[in-house]
Amino acid sequence: MRNRWKLIAILAICVSLMVAGSSVLGVAEKREDALSAISQRDTLAQQIKRYLELREQQPDTIHGTKPQADFEMRISSSLDAAGLNPRTRYTVRTNADREHRDGQQQLTGLRQQRATVEIPGLTTDQIGRLLIHWERSQQMWVPERIELIHDQRSDQDNYSLRLECLAVYHAQGSE
Repeated sequence: MRNRWKLIAILAICVSLMVAGSSVLGVAEKREDALSAISQRDTLAQQIKRYLELREQQPDTIHGTKPQADFEMRISSSLDAAGLNPRTRYTVRTNADREHRDGQQQLTGLRQQRATVEIPGLTTDQIGRLLIHWERSQQMWVPERIELIHDQRSDQDNYSLRLECLAVYHAQGSE
């Protein structure tokens, strides 16, 4: 009978050790999960901070100059960056800004502005460089339509580029 009690005691101790061991493993897994969540939170906080810093660097039409001057400055900057002649003549037309509506014609609280630039006498290579730079550098003025008009009077293969853009922005100039 004594051996039986010893056997039961040893068995109870083994069961207790197994339960304790599995609890320790569960705590270790929970600790790893918590550390992973803390790391993800810190990374996300850094990314949000960087996003806000970059967003502050982007000029907004409402804070800068008048929309036409803002658009002309961006065109001029893109022509320079694309390596085109700074004396390239171009014409800019802007429409008055107005309230922006969503797809269901509901007011969104945003404003929108349309602008068009026409740049004559460009080769296809120059047009490509200009459009690549525009895509990479202009977050505000998004092209809605790009039209190439072949210059019939030129002995070279030149085109006029007509770029119609739309800017949507917050009325108070903050995003």
